[in-house]
Amino acid sequence: IPFISSFCGRAVVLADQYRAYEILEQSFLHKTAACWQPPLWAWLWLIFVCFLRRGIMMTQGEEGSLIKITKGLGMGGPHAPFCWNLSYDPIVCLLATGSAILALSVYADDTAIATDCFVQMFTAMAIFSSI
Repeated sequence: IPFISSFCGRAVVLADQYRAYEILEQSFLHKTAACWQPPLWAWLWLIFVCFLRRGIMMTQGEEGSLIKITKGLGMGGPHAPFCWNLSYDPIVCLLATGSAILALSVYADDTAIATDCFVQMFTAMAIFSSI
């Protein structure tokens, strides 16, 4: 395609993961953390702060039974940004290697992707939107 191949110009793609902290699968976080091989104290911390989370749902003022929370990280604690960034690492690697981008900056669930041309931008956007 002549138009696409002739278009060159740097661009920045700004992306935000919708409800990132709420929808993160704890099993994915577990697999990613296992690949990093953290020290024992970090594993214990992850187990107690993330994987052993429990909750009680209230319906019309009545308490339900205790349930295991298997999605999300919970908000407001210092663990949430760390755990999100840990689990987001494979996505960052995929974006960086799959689209040959110039630079990538991630802050919590917001991502800035610097590209050198339309093809890089389109590839990065396609990868990011398929996650």
